[in-house]
Amino acid sequence: MRRQIRRWAPLGLAILTGCASPRTEDPPRDPALAEAMQAAAKAFREGQPDRAERFYRVALQRARAADDPVAVRDAATSLALVLAAYGHGETALVLIGEARQAAREAGGPVGALDVAEARIAWSAGDAERAEASARRAVETGRRDEGRAARVILAELAFAAADRAGLEEQADVLVRENLRGALAAERLRILGYRQQMDRRPETALDYFVREADAWHRLDRYEDQARAQRRAAAMAEQAGRLDEALDRTYRSIRSFHALGRREEAAALIPEVGRLVGVAGWPEVPGHWQRLFDEVRARPEFHENALSEPTME
Repeated sequence: MRRQIRRWAPLGLAILTGCASPRTEDPPRDPALAEAMQAAAKAFREGQPDRAERFYRVALQRARAADDPVAVRDAATSLALVLAAYGHGETALVLIGEARQAAREAGGPVGALDVAEARIAWSAGDAERAEASARRAVETGRRDEGRAARVILAELAFAAADRAGLEEQADVLVRENLRGALAAERLRILGYRQQMDRRPETALDYFVREADAWHRLDRYEDQARAQRRAAAMAEQAGRLDEALDRTYRSIRSFHALGRREEAAALIPEVGRLVGVAGWPEVPGHWQRLFDEVRARPEFHENALSEPTME
């Protein structure tokens, strides 16, 4: 099954902690269910969302069989996030509906679910639902859930060219003591603010710092996207050699991660920049990489195949 990876994924699949799983109060009591959830989260951390999807399917089926509403909520939400990242937003929203029903059965806070629904609704093109869910998380969620929701609201504002909305969320995020993935997200939001103010040099600095933050977190797909944003700002700042270098590095990372379509989509950008910069040609090792990207078979495996626990 061929899939398009959606460009909305600056948060990757993270809700709060940098992995695909929402926050859970207690691990599942069923060892097989717990093992599947752990394997899925590990696969995501290692940059294997296809395997994460398959393991979450196993976990969700096990949770349904056990009639465990907490596990159904968590597995359905996690699987929905993975599916949404591959462009299946409508299917993901159906899973979010199942997760909400399970959450009502289980009781307890639903802020992480609101954040996930906001992210998924945005991926499905429903900005209104995304904003409503994110605002619920800000109002009723725990502190980190509210922070993650503010990042989404800032992203929505930037996409809508809403300067006031972006400024509102950025001002709050600047005052927060953020760590890990949320700290990296804040750098991107601050870069967007500079980009909207037409300050490419300052925006470039924020996006470079964002890429460095993702690197320290071993989040290489997010790092590659930050490099791409930095390349765009480098071009606007007239630093064409840097724009080319960062675009090449994005392609190299996406290719190494098996993200063939994202890598291939950037190759024409290199050709355009080479012409603008006046380079006679691209270096030989660049061309070899581009040839490999174009020749490489589709990376995605059959998502419905049954995984083997490792």
